[in-house]
Amino acid sequence: MKPRFALNLLAVFACFASVVSCVSSVTISNKTVQGQYHLNEKDTWFAGEYLTLREKDFEYGRFTDVVGFAPFAKYPVRGKYTLDGCLLTLNHPAVDIPQRIITPYKGRFIILKPDEADLFLQKRTVSYMALYQSPLKQPR
Repeated sequence: MKPRFALNLLAVFACFASVVSCVSSVTISNKTVQGQYHLNEKDTWFAGEYLTLREKDFEYGRFTDVVGFAPFAKYPVRGKYTLDGCLLTLNHPAVDIPQRIITPYKGRFIILKPDEADLFLQKRTVSYMALYQSPLKQPR
């Protein structure tokens, strides 16, 4: 019963987020969301996560400054993702929180976890753990 409730709650949250947060002139599609997503580059990070979205697939990783940290040895992982409005779903079991909200913010996209999206919707405050889009690096 609890997993079904959580899934229903996520669906309601996703609908709410798409109506409130994604009403903009920016199109959210597999082409427009492509990029490398990382923590705020203005800060120094000792642990965190990063994500690369291409048109059809993703690469997700976690990092730490702890040498040989065993739980992170399995990263990066690759898989397919889906977009349903603002709801981004990363289809891989190694991604702790596979459902995220992706929304335009100050000329680029940001990716938020559900609790971060709630803060963003209520106060227009971006969590320090948000992932910010930068362009994909072109192969040489």
